[in-house]
Amino acid sequence: MNYNDLSKAEVRERFPQVVAQLRKGDLVLPAVYVDEELVSLGYVDYFTIARALEKAQGNGRERS
Repeated sequence: MNYNDLSKAEVRERFPQVVAQLRKGDLVLPAVYVDEELVSLGYVDYFTIARALEKAQGNGRERS
């Protein structure tokens, strides 16, 4: 699992698509992605994230 803080310039440079969505108002923070799929927006919900992680693990993907 990785946490990316968009207040840091180097993180914004790595995720220009997210920055663009934020500027257009198409995205609010916090935003939680699992394997590049948006699973939680505007708040962090443990159960939603846990289900997404289980689904990703079931697809044979490893979590780091």
